[in-house]
Amino acid sequence: MLKRILACAVCLMLLAVSAFAEGERVFVVETENGSMLITESGVRVTEAGEYDMIVPVTYGECPAERTLFAVSHLDLGADFFPEGGEETGREDTEEDETDWGGDWEEELDDVEAWPEEDGGLDEGYDMDVVDDQEWSDFGEGDFYEDDFAGEDEFDYGLLDDEYIDYGMEYGVALMNAGGELLTGFDYANFIHDVENATVFACDFDGWVTALDERGTVLAAGPYTSMVSDGNGGFFAVAPEIDDETGELCELAALVHVTAAGDIVDTGLATNAYEPLSGFSEGLMCVMVCDGYDGEYPEYSYVYIDQNGNDAFGRSFDYAVNFMGGCAEIMDEANVARLIDRSGNYVTDAQYSYFDCGEQGDGMPIVANLIDGGFDLISKDSFAVIASFRPENGATMLYAYHSGDGLIMAYSENEMMILDGQGSVLYRGTDDMYAYTWYEFCDSQPQRLLVTRGEGVDAMDCVADISGAQKSDWYRGISALSWISGEGRYLVCDYDFTEVEYDGVTGMEPDADTYRYGVIDQDGNVVVEMKYDYFDCLAADRYWVSDGTCYKLLDGEGNVIVEMPAE
Repeated sequence: MLKRILACAVCLMLLAVSAFAEGERVFVVETENGSMLITESGVRVTEAGEYDMIVPVTYGECPAERTLFAVSHLDLGADFFPEGGEETGREDTEEDETDWGGDWEEELDDVEAWPEEDGGLDEGYDMDVVDDQEWSDFGEGDFYEDDFAGEDEFDYGLLDDEYIDYGMEYGVALMNAGGELLTGFDYANFIHDVENATVFACDFDGWVTALDERGTVLAAGPYTSMVSDGNGGFFAVAPEIDDETGELCELAALVHVTAAGDIVDTGLATNAYEPLSGFSEGLMCVMVCDGYDGEYPEYSYVYIDQNGNDAFGRSFDYAVNFMGGCAEIMDEANVARLIDRSGNYVTDAQYSYFDCGEQGDGMPIVANLIDGGFDLISKDSFAVIASFRPENGATMLYAYHSGDGLIMAYSENEMMILDGQGSVLYRGTDDMYAYTWYEFCDSQPQRLLVTRGEGVDAMDCVADISGAQKSDWYRGISALSWISGEGRYLVCDYDFTEVEYDGVTGMEPDADTYRYGVIDQDGNVVVEMKYDYFDCLAADRYWVSDGTCYKLLDGEGNVIVEMPAE
């Protein structure tokens, strides 16, 4: 049975396309009646109530009018898996039930519940379509946060994902920012390749089809993974079916579908279930079979160019796509090394892994050493510009990019925050430490978030780069944006309730008492802390609710539009 792809339980209501103002950003917002689309000026593109949920397909920089969404037609009053799958005409099968591992013919009120193999419900399987995409750990208002790191972070094929849920039985359709349906409800997932104006759609059997941004089919398989070649064509994984079992054969051909529609076998055999990573800087890393260990294939990694040719004439034990003129590979000695665009090694030290950050971010490469400690390496010359080793009795020290122009380093007994030149900006100890990650950021932020205490005693504040306190202490703070030298921070408060586990009594936050607000970089209140729902749509747009009405706010807390909560 093919592994299923992301199938978001997504639904929406369509209004006239005229509601969409060209060039305006369009956001998905949640209401008690389901998801809806709304423009940045507060114009409703869809209405909540007739459909359940809408999920963005487009991530990263993209013109507003090209933004796409996945939508699903779901009757919340129907059984969990209605007999026959009315919305798509699909019939329930034993294979379908086996995949989910349980009997799902039951009514659910909680549309955010996912099935577990034991028949229970949980928030979803641990899966990855966008590597840096992660659930918000701050509040229930954020459906998800996306930290898009570039096309090489994208997986374009047969993937599991955090958003698998019961909507897949109904199918998802592609919709544009004007509320227009571009396809039927025939697919399980879409991924938008903005750079190449292509959408990869996966059906319920795991086959991937390439569409244009109007939903027109450009290339179809049967393929289990597809990526754009950058020249109007595609590379695809073309598997074979085992005649005896009806299952996919493990090995599949990597083929090049040219812009003219010709299908050319590259001569490379890859894993049928391994998604292609896409091209980055003109090259793509591909896992290929290079022999057998008895009856089982052994794999290595090669780089191909946009014509399907082996770029370096050599393979690596492990490799990832290029970013900023270099790529991380693993050599024969199981040491992580960097190669340049010619395939030559540019590092010699005993590194365990690298964090290259973002392309063009002006930050160095963080190179973690096998024996502890790390180096900062120039992205231009690949020279070591700063070195750090464990100190104060520590045996471990590692570092990574914060994602907003800073480097976070940790040992057993302290943490440091560094700038791009290796200067230590902040040192924290066990009883008080700092952290930083902004959803939206245009430069190195001059504010940190500092935590003191643990458990029920933990409190957060905004501090300057040296750690000096700039705001009051709150139960929780999350960095929303640092734009043009000004910061915005989501703050919250909540009550505790007494709970008992295995005879031990303790305290935990009461989810029904969360209250959210926004402060600026100096601790001034921007949005009063009175909302029980908060979603940061953009650096200058918030969607909030106090239980009686929903409001679209700008970055200064001004109300753009409001609607009653029903």
